[in-house]
Amino acid sequence: MTGVGILADKAAKDVVPVFRRSNLVYGFNGSGKSMLSRIFTSLQSGHTSALLPEGCAFEVEMEDATIYPSKELSGLEKSVCVFNADFIAEHLQWEKGVAKSIFYISKEQADVAEQLLAADHRCLCEDAKKAAEKLSKERDKTFKTYCTERAKVVHGALHLGSRKFEAPHLKAACESVPYGEKSLLNAGNLNAFQNLVRLTAPPPPGRKSHLQLAAHNNFWMQPGASSTLCRRL
Repeated sequence: MTGVGILADKAAKDVVPVFRRSNLVYGFNGSGKSMLSRIFTSLQSGHTSALLPEGCAFEVEMEDATIYPSKELSGLEKSVCVFNADFIAEHLQWEKGVAKSIFYISKEQADVAEQLLAADHRCLCEDAKKAAEKLSKERDKTFKTYCTERAKVVHGALHLGSRKFEAPHLKAACESVPYGEKSLLNAGNLNAFQNLVRLTAPPPPGRKSHLQLAAHNNFWMQPGASSTLCRRL
């Protein structure tokens, strides 16, 4: 082992402790425990950990005398599992202030967790889309009912008799005639207009209404006011 941070360089001939099935490694902060765990992390990933010093080198010898040099570590990925401060920083995201109730103790499970979050997001989007479509249908239905009722009010106010004035006529009138403050009729003009529309024959020659009308569908009911008609002036 050479260049592995604070850990002392060791040659193959040096006597080093033999790891058993269970081992306790302890020491002061900065004594090299994390560096040692990163060597095992390298065995788990199959390549030298990016958190080890650049240019470091090491070899791991197994009980059967098989040697794994730092440049050829693949083969032990399924035999080693490291849970250290590096794993916590990468997978539990403490540095972002996120403390989740479920922890995923493997890279594969962390990837599955990301897929689950993406699926939850898609479900929320689909639910929001369905809610928006439902609201749109309800609004369309309400507006259709409103137009039908307003058309009936206009038909009755103008005493159109057998002449039809239904929701489509109201919509067409509203779309074809500009609406503004100057389009509002006062009570006198409204009454004059209604009397003119009720006529079954043209006014006598020489008599003209002060309201020059092109056609009755140039007028419409002001929304929210059943007794007011509007026209383009």
